[in-house]
Amino acid sequence: MDQQSGSAGRGARLFGHPLHPMLTDLPIALWLISLLADLAALWQHRPIFRQFALWNIAIGLIASAPTIVAGLIDFAAIPPNHPALKAANWHMWIMLSAASAYGGSLIARLTSSSTLSMGIAIGLSALGLGLLLVGGWFGGEMVFRYGLGSGDNSSPKST
Repeated sequence: MDQQSGSAGRGARLFGHPLHPMLTDLPIALWLISLLADLAALWQHRPIFRQFALWNIAIGLIASAPTIVAGLIDFAAIPPNHPALKAANWHMWIMLSAASAYGGSLIARLTSSSTLSMGIAIGLSALGLGLLLVGGWFGGEMVFRYGLGSGDNSSPKST
């Protein structure tokens, strides 16, 4: 990671680019695929799809760890009283809640294979996906409305 001078170098960067957005795609894709696999398991009644969903959630949680760390580094680099701070707080807490929902889904899958436990697991995955959508919207607000990560974090972009 290189640190550049000025507001453009704030946060976790790799070759001058913000690291956090680069890391988000893998856990999001894995978690979306896990819910699709759960739906396929319900439709096809094949246990392989449930196993596939479990592994996608587990690997998504592992992949989310560096994503969360990079996001926290970026969060800490936001200047005090920056207008994006409210959106950043919402983004952080919603995304941590989404990861927690997937963690709960994984625990439900590992502790029991009962119909109730699987229903809870799938419900938590669906909740996690909904939270990812809302949290992603707040992430977009930070980039597209306030310009965070775009190289000029000193003032909001004009809308």
